[in-house]
Amino acid sequence: MKRFLVFITSFTLLYFAFQIVSGMALTALYVPEVTFTEGAAFQNEVAFGAVSPLTTIPAVMLIATGAYFISRKMMTLVS
Repeated sequence: MKRFLVFITSFTLLYFAFQIVSGMALTALYVPEVTFTEGAAFQNEVAFGAVSPLTTIPAVMLIATGAYFISRKMMTLVS
């Protein structure tokens, strides 16, 4: 049970860190597409992108692998 808790904790922390870093990178690299023609009003709707599972699954697998190795390292330090 202790190994499971260490794994889940490290997985959760790594996942949140990944989400924060990727969100900061996407925000920093975002360039809005502004098109304005004379006499036209600005667009009131915002187009949101879609999340592809092909990019999410490898990221989660990489995070889980990191969490596995962190939990193994933590358990050897405790033992």
